[in-house]
Amino acid sequence: MDTFLVIWEKALEILKQELVSVRYDTWIKTLSPVKNVDAAFYFQTLNPIHKELVEKSYKNLIVSAMNDAADAMDYGQEIDVFFLDTEEASRLKQPPVSHQETESSGNSRTTLNPYYTFNTFIVGSSNEFAHAAARAVADNPGYTYNPLFIYGKTGLGKTHLMQAIANHITENNNSSTVMFVKSEPFLNDLINAIRTSKTEEFRKRYRKADVLLIDDIQFIAGKESTQEEFFHTFNDLHENNKQIILSSDKPPKEIARLEERLQSRFEGGLIADIQPPNYETKLAILTKKAKDITSKDSLKCEVSHEILDLIATKVSSNIRSLEGALKKIIAYTVLNGRTPNLVEAEIAIRDFLNTNTKKISSKHILQTVCEYYEISEDEITSNKKNQSIAYPRQMAMYLTRKLMDLSYKAIAEIYGKNDHTTVKHAFEKIEKEIQSNIETKTLVDDFITKLKE
Repeated sequence: MDTFLVIWEKALEILKQELVSVRYDTWIKTLSPVKNVDAAFYFQTLNPIHKELVEKSYKNLIVSAMNDAADAMDYGQEIDVFFLDTEEASRLKQPPVSHQETESSGNSRTTLNPYYTFNTFIVGSSNEFAHAAARAVADNPGYTYNPLFIYGKTGLGKTHLMQAIANHITENNNSSTVMFVKSEPFLNDLINAIRTSKTEEFRKRYRKADVLLIDDIQFIAGKESTQEEFFHTFNDLHENNKQIILSSDKPPKEIARLEERLQSRFEGGLIADIQPPNYETKLAILTKKAKDITSKDSLKCEVSHEILDLIATKVSSNIRSLEGALKKIIAYTVLNGRTPNLVEAEIAIRDFLNTNTKKISSKHILQTVCEYYEISEDEITSNKKNQSIAYPRQMAMYLTRKLMDLSYKAIAEIYGKNDHTTVKHAFEKIEKEIQSNIETKTLVDDFITKLKE
């Protein structure tokens, strides 16, 4: 018998003892061994949702069982496991395509997701400006807004919007060279080019692009060689009216250790932010995704409006969390043959719920603000009135009032102030700034998210 199958059978015996029968039968027994390449073992799942849930909830357990079984057989290698949907499993069984064929088969440096289009992007008040800017760039690359810099927290749709631009240009102008790449592969390309003395090839490859999209550009910060190379690539493309689109988790001026000359160039075009979606946008996203997912034959089911409302109300504004909760409900429905009631649904998605159970302390707020502004706790609680100390103090006071059930007087005592009106003034000042300054709002949102983690 094939070694893979022997190890898997022994692993199944271990897993059967560690899991209750319903979980073993539902999630583990339904996996199908496909093949192994050295110590990488591949399994086919029933459908994309089965794949996602096994990866999230059971991968570590399966890896452990596989390695225990392998050790008993003196296999001699550390095993890792990977899960595939039907289409991926089918591709794995086919002969590999050469690197050259892959490179020449399309315009994009990184394969684009065909689902990421403007038609599948749900527009709401939180992202309508970024969406409008992206559409304008896609319709007239190189001339409308160059560069376009899109920023927002993880899971809000930046990559979707970036790839929608790339897909639109690729479909409407086959002669354009569109390159979409994340900053990590860009960095790895450069490191390999330097190591193999092929930096000229690296430059030619990226500078031939008519449209260059780099996702998560913040990761090049602090890396001198990468910033140096990207600076010259940016200039070359920009001077030749080639479109540059960048995304980040924060605006250029808040990216720590980003060179000033790059910050200046990033700010020279249009900066568009994506904020967390409100309830209406979340419900629209869930409705659209539910329709897309349940249209597949293996996942046909109905998700009631009440369930979608539950998810939109109780799950965080991170779109990935919304989608994860929805997929969990669909998996429950498909596997159990019925839609869960609201109580069952809330139990099913409890991992995604906004519990906010962490108790936030004034000490934690103080430490977090001091760390961000690189000042000491003694300084922030001192009587110093210079702006570099006063503003962080006002921010800390605001967050303490916002996140804790404390009076102005109690907060004043924490910060060594005799007059509570100092705290009141700080709160009102930051609150006013939030209404008029998107960067302040983003900073406060980031503080709150970090404090609640």
